[in-house]
Amino acid sequence: INLYDADAEKFSANLRRFFVDTAGRFSMLHFSGVHLMSMFPANFDQDRGIGVPSWDFIQLKNRGVKIGYTISGCMDGQRQSAIRAHTGLCKKCVWENQPEACSDASNSAWGRKLAQMCDLVACEEDWALEYRTTSIAFREPLTICLDPELWRPDLEVPPEFRIGRKPGEILLMHAFGNKEIRSRNGRDIKGSHAIFAAVERLAAEGLPVRLLSPTNVPSRHMRYLQVQADIIVDQLNYGRYGAQAREGLMLGKPTICHLDNRQ
Repeated sequence: INLYDADAEKFSANLRRFFVDTAGRFSMLHFSGVHLMSMFPANFDQDRGIGVPSWDFIQLKNRGVKIGYTISGCMDGQRQSAIRAHTGLCKKCVWENQPEACSDASNSAWGRKLAQMCDLVACEEDWALEYRTTSIAFREPLTICLDPELWRPDLEVPPEFRIGRKPGEILLMHAFGNKEIRSRNGRDIKGSHAIFAAVERLAAEGLPVRLLSPTNVPSRHMRYLQVQADIIVDQLNYGRYGAQAREGLMLGKPTICHLDNRQ
């Protein structure tokens, strides 16, 4: 469903109709996106430091509608200081010293709102601290799941996505979404620099290894590249698995990532 209209009044009317319709039809609604707890874009980011829910979600709760949410990463409602103290991860992240993107005040305000409004938070792939240790947090696979008909080892690759390789060549894949903004000035949340260095060292030793490092490839196309790799390398710093690991395993690939045993 596309509710957008270039005419602001029509767009607003579409949103209002959608809200009334869904609030009357469903007993549970699910959403995702930091600071996006509203069906109305005008309400997005309106209270980053306060944690006051928007009027439409308050109405949903008053009507008895349950709210589900899927997290998007470590700063999705957890204080930066808590992540830093528990994992030491922040020193490797470009957002550590950028409070407009990640800070205790903004993160904790969002976390309080989630704890107040949500009946279930799916956090199966990420750190569990603060509100994510409460009864609303669900740690097993739930909303971030993969269709075995789309991600399967015998996937047929369309001609435009086929990767040429030399005889005996080993293809490693390490993909990094939004690489240009998530890795700079020596900070590298995924540990990509170590992967690049390892591949260079193996190649220098004479092993026929080649690294594939696509970025910003749509999900619907990514599996055609992944299924041609011999080994998938996910993230080495984070301590949790990400999309690359899930998809690589579904495609039957040997998959490397770092799992922190405390989680």
